[in-house]
Parts: sequence; structure tokens; C-alpha cells
Amino acid sequence: MELNPRLLAFLEHEMQNIMDDPDRDDEDRAHASTILGRVEGEIEWEEEQAYNGDVDATELFS
Repeated sequence: MELNPRLLAFLEHEMQNIMDDPDRDDEDRAHASTILGRVEGEIEWEEEQAYNGDVDATELFS
């Protein structure tokens, strides 16, 4: 599944909200933590690709 930067930012925000919500089930918070780690890794990879010139920077923020 191809996730564009906008979707990655949305997922990052939503997973952080789930993790920060003390009323959420521990299992939900654990799943959100796992997903957040993957999303942050993907964001970092996208930024490195843009920095290295492998991806057009405007593509990241379109």
C-alpha cells in the first residue's frame, strides 16, 4: 500500500492521539505505538530520499 506524505502525517497524528488517551484500552495503545513506529520510519525514509535527491521535494508535500 502506497501512503503519501499527507496520509502519513494523518496516521502519525491519530496514532499519537490514541497513545496519549488514558481512557483507551492498553491493547489499542500498544497497537497505536507499533503503527506509529512504522509511520515515523516511513516519514524518515521519505525525508532521506528527498534529501538525497531521489525524490522531488515537492512530491513529498503535495
